[in-house]
Amino acid sequence: MPEKPNTVDSQGILSILATERWHSLGGTGAPPDQATIHSDCIDDILSEYFEGEPEISPDSPGDARVRFKSTLARLFYVTELWTEYNSDNHSWKTFYAKKTSEDPEGFSPCDEDGSPLSESGRERFEALSRSGRRAFFATRGVEAKGLRVEFKLPVAGSRWLYAGVWTLNQEAEQREFDLLMEKRPRRRGARILKSEALIVPTVVKQGQHLSNQLLGRPTVSSDPILFEKLDVEQTQDLLSKSIQAVGIKVDTPEFKCIEAGIKLLNVYRYKTKEVTVDPHQWYDVYGVERYPHSKTGALQYASKEKLQAVEALRTISGRLMLLNYRRRLEDGTWEAIEEKAQLLQVRVRYLGISTYEVLNLNSELSLHRLDKIVAIRIVFHDIFTDQIAQHYISRPADLFTRIRLELGGKRPPVHLGYFITWILSDGEQRRSRNKREGTEIWTIEQTLENLTHMCRLTERLKHGERKRILQDFDSDAALCKKIGLITAYDFRDEDRLCVTLNPAQHYADSAQLKTDGEFSLGSEGAPAAGKLTSGIKALMAQAQTIHPVVNAISNLLGVTSYEETLAIQTGIQRMAAKLLECDLILSKADVQSLIKNATGRVHERTGLHSPGKYFQSVLANCLDEEWDRLKKKGRRLVDSAETGRASKLRENSQAFLLELSHVMDNAHR
Repeated sequence: MPEKPNTVDSQGILSILATERWHSLGGTGAPPDQATIHSDCIDDILSEYFEGEPEISPDSPGDARVRFKSTLARLFYVTELWTEYNSDNHSWKTFYAKKTSEDPEGFSPCDEDGSPLSESGRERFEALSRSGRRAFFATRGVEAKGLRVEFKLPVAGSRWLYAGVWTLNQEAEQREFDLLMEKRPRRRGARILKSEALIVPTVVKQGQHLSNQLLGRPTVSSDPILFEKLDVEQTQDLLSKSIQAVGIKVDTPEFKCIEAGIKLLNVYRYKTKEVTVDPHQWYDVYGVERYPHSKTGALQYASKEKLQAVEALRTISGRLMLLNYRRRLEDGTWEAIEEKAQLLQVRVRYLGISTYEVLNLNSELSLHRLDKIVAIRIVFHDIFTDQIAQHYISRPADLFTRIRLELGGKRPPVHLGYFITWILSDGEQRRSRNKREGTEIWTIEQTLENLTHMCRLTERLKHGERKRILQDFDSDAALCKKIGLITAYDFRDEDRLCVTLNPAQHYADSAQLKTDGEFSLGSEGAPAAGKLTSGIKALMAQAQTIHPVVNAISNLLGVTSYEETLAIQTGIQRMAAKLLECDLILSKADVQSLIKNATGRVHERTGLHSPGKYFQSVLANCLDEEWDRLKKKGRRLVDSAETGRASKLRENSQAFLLELSHVMDNAHR
């Protein structure tokens, strides 16, 4: 029975031969990406066809021969189309052309040195010409639709490359050549269709068992389990599997990866443990910064943070972790679970990568390969959803965004994430106990040693760095106080590190927790006006960065940038200030209706580069459209208030608008 050819070895040989040919042309390093150079050539050819001076065929006005400038990368790409590789004897044959007046097209095939082809060489050239690998259908834009582009032979010794452009009478299917090319959207002016942004709830649920494993303890009330205290044989077995801690020990990018996973599970309301997202959706939940492009002004993701977001997924999914926790059953007994498992299982799907990239998928991720990711599938371990309906923490979704803003873009220390997890975990236990016992005690405490172990600083404790550890905890607590997570702390006693929680901000009851991404602004199903006013007062007292209503609008519109969220808040502030300047007193329902109408209009639009600024203009337009009606209604309120029949209504409305107009004054810049 004949042996099946080794396809991988053949592809590897072709990749090596292509690299050698690239070096023979004068290139260094790895060959350039074929898809990128292909897109560059097509764009230049079409530009010359529509805007340059192509050689138009007298018989067919739509047909032309286009000349475009040759570079080393372009020359390698075009010659690749006209190269025949022989993997058996590790050689290749590249066909060139020379200018001649005898050939009708003005070119005749030849060898690289300009000598004519032999009879066998001409046969091979004709077979290669019939393969169709050099012809493509231009589909970039309306003007180019129906054009056929064919790359001509490279002219030996010329600084120009040539291509033919033909118009087609009917649509035909493009034949892809055998270099794993992809159809890329045109860079200039292309509108790339993406799926809609995910709507992350303003308050998210996080499993208590997951929080305990981050802190290395089986339950909230137990001390952390030290890796050094395990059995010797068990320790050696764990070390052989690269496990060096009990629970979930991660660095800062991986911690952000877990936070992003929690947001995804909340988007789908914990109804599934397997989620598939587009790359931009993963960047949004991970918190990748976006900034305006220097030329177009369009928002784009920071390249380094994009790499970090995907690399964190790859590293955390490639490690085993020792999960050790206990859960109480309905009959009062306990179930203990110990498992060596992957926290996340990740499948990244690439489209249109070259043979070289296929053979090096396990290498370090590059920006070029990053752009070819089309889907990311994540399967979460059971620890994320275990008893999530009864045993969970509720916290703001933008908690770590506030931290990043307070740090001014600096990378947070690793122990900060664990410190906040301890506050949230023990804070939820304190809230449950207060509800059960009818008390109002909001202080939690822990010893220095236990907190050090939970924050994964055991090695520093062994080296006697207790003073430095206390300084780090002090800075962590000061930051948590700034973002409104706690109100006070006292670390003078190492046996009793005390933190006073902020109950109104982060320890909501389960009845107040929404995970469907909805929010209420209008009169239908809207919260009472007093609740909205009290929310604004709480905002001013606690110096929050983003108002909850603004945060809800941002989630509905898919806004993840802090600048865009701030733009939404600025628009609301300007509206309230304008109403106050004109002494136009409105009811809270009228103001809420204006904001809701503007939000609905913005939500209907897709593909916005700056939804926050667009919201500002839409809200201003809504106010202008309703100005006459609101002015008449406001005058009636003023008249009724002056006659003494509705003075209280005017006071409340004026206070409400005043609070809205001063939201920004209490926000951290």
